[in-house]
Amino acid sequence: PYNPTGNLEVDFAQMCLRAELNTKIEVVIRGKAQPPQSQEQGNEPSGKESKGNKKDSDSKGHGRDHGKEDRHKNSYDEESFSKHRTKMSVHNINVNQVQDNIFRNSTVLDNMSVQNQETPAEPTEPQPTTYSVKEKFDFFKPKIEVEYDNEDNKMTGREIYIRGWRLEPPIITVLSSALPKCSHLTTLNLWHVGLTDETLASIASLTLLCKNLKYIHLDGNPVPGQRFSAFITPENCNVHTLSLRSCGITSVGATMLGYALFKNKSLITLDLSNNKIGSEGAKALATSLRLNRTLHCLMLANNEIDDLGGLKLAEVLNRFPLTHEEIVQRRLLLSKKNASADDGTHLSLSPHNRKHDSGSRDNRPQTSRQSIHMSPNEPKIRDKPKPKKKDSKSKDDKNKKDDSRSKKSSSSDSSSRPKNKKAASNRNSEKKVVQQEHEPEQVELTNPLMEPTIEENGEIYLRGNRTLIHLNLSRNKLGEESMKAFWAAVQYQSNLLNPAESHIAINVKSAPGLLRLTLQRNKVTPTTSPTMKLLVAKMATRDPNYVPPPPEETKSKSQEDS
Repeated sequence: PYNPTGNLEVDFAQMCLRAELNTKIEVVIRGKAQPPQSQEQGNEPSGKESKGNKKDSDSKGHGRDHGKEDRHKNSYDEESFSKHRTKMSVHNINVNQVQDNIFRNSTVLDNMSVQNQETPAEPTEPQPTTYSVKEKFDFFKPKIEVEYDNEDNKMTGREIYIRGWRLEPPIITVLSSALPKCSHLTTLNLWHVGLTDETLASIASLTLLCKNLKYIHLDGNPVPGQRFSAFITPENCNVHTLSLRSCGITSVGATMLGYALFKNKSLITLDLSNNKIGSEGAKALATSLRLNRTLHCLMLANNEIDDLGGLKLAEVLNRFPLTHEEIVQRRLLLSKKNASADDGTHLSLSPHNRKHDSGSRDNRPQTSRQSIHMSPNEPKIRDKPKPKKKDSKSKDDKNKKDDSRSKKSSSSDSSSRPKNKKAASNRNSEKKVVQQEHEPEQVELTNPLMEPTIEENGEIYLRGNRTLIHLNLSRNKLGEESMKAFWAAVQYQSNLLNPAESHIAINVKSAPGLLRLTLQRNKVTPTTSPTMKLLVAKMATRDPNYVPPPPEETKSKSQEDS
């Protein structure tokens, strides 16, 4: 068997040969925009004429003047013409033939003179640099386009594009064994490749093998089963972007995606534009967003969503009451947290501090039982013979010498130890700083049900989803009710971010709230709906790329309005 090396160009060709696949599919470098061409300077303008053209024009004018003179000289009077009429009638045929020959020769000479004239050079437009022109059959020829980090090193394939030709199962089996060896692969773009339920499942299993694959684009692939949720399962935790535009997804596929989003903790962008999920699909996605805190961008443009789906999406952005199931789950999580905390304190005291406890017990005062038990031994100790004085003196002298020596050694050790301790502490601090620089910050995702809640009117309210930054709902069927609901949600989020009005501590970096809301081409417009006008103006200021107008323009506008 062939062992892939990571070079897709070589691996794909070798594996197709071993599988006896007679395909002419090539692995090529993806075309890029050409650099801008420098325009040639010194081109003469078309209005100026060269010296040769001036001479030709002078010769043409001089020839016209000679023609007038010849006509004047060769004009015949009526009397002379009548006298010589009889003579000319005889040679009429020969004269006509001569005139025809002269006319033909003159036309040939005129054409030659026109060809010899230097036509003025017209300015040529430079070729476009935004795209490269290819032949028609070469453009539609099946191929696998690859973008490399370094084109000289074919082991650094970063993005793979397969566009406009049908992916058959044998080709997918070859790719499933070759792509996992491409360690730099981060993007897989399959546009209009005619996927089926079988090939979709095999590609989903392929993505599990590619550890660094983060961006998957499957635009223009309507699949009957609509099992696109296989790409965002908990097992496939590396995918950050999933694009499913124009895939014919209905409410059935949207509900499957919503159920997968409920458990997913890695997807950041989901593009479902130009599908038919409707309001039922929007409701399914809204229920998943109640407890999903990783999705940042959701594109739902042109999906036939009306006010029913819009109200559910707006409800998620605002504070919402917990259901009975969510309350039960929250209580279970809180009980587990309290139990783990109690177990941690008990374990920290009993097993690790037994030595300390035993030592403290030894230092405790003796009880009455111990004093009673030890009293009979006291006379025995008193009855022992006392040591001699000479021996005691010699022993005391020896102890004094040993103490002086030990004091000298301890002083020398003490003078050397603190220096070593300081150096070691500095080294450890440097190591910790280096580790903190190289290691990325790991953010622990907590369950949203553990967030602070508010109790009002017998219900428990949870603050809404603030990790969703971009929501696109353009070209749908949203009305005035949806606009009012989104306006209330945006006001609530802005009040939470205001420290003077909010009573809950919020991390603005991790949860800034909705920053972009696209609502163009719905049932209402800013001119017909005052709520939508306020909403558009508010979201314009929340956009990170918003630049406020200078004060002069605002003053002029206020004066014009007055």
